[in-house]
Amino acid sequence: MNTTKEETQSLSETKSISETKLELIEWILALNSVEVINYLTKQREEIEKAEKQNRFLELFGAWESEQTGDELVKEIYDARMDTPREIEF
Repeated sequence: MNTTKEETQSLSETKSISETKLELIEWILALNSVEVINYLTKQREEIEKAEKQNRFLELFGAWESEQTGDELVKEIYDARMDTPREIEF
């Protein structure tokens, strides 16, 4: 099987990435694992909170209509079926 220079380089880079990942895992295991877990959990919670806030903020201005705000308000008020009622005490 003939391998090209690019394939050989790619295999070399993959091995290097695998070795780097292994070194990172060994480094994490050498640390106090409870501290690492707490740190990673806190980071994940902060990321999730930021993502949740971003999704919420994306909703602002999402209403699209050719009506102006005043026209929409008038339409809502006009659609109300509020009639005076007789109340006995």
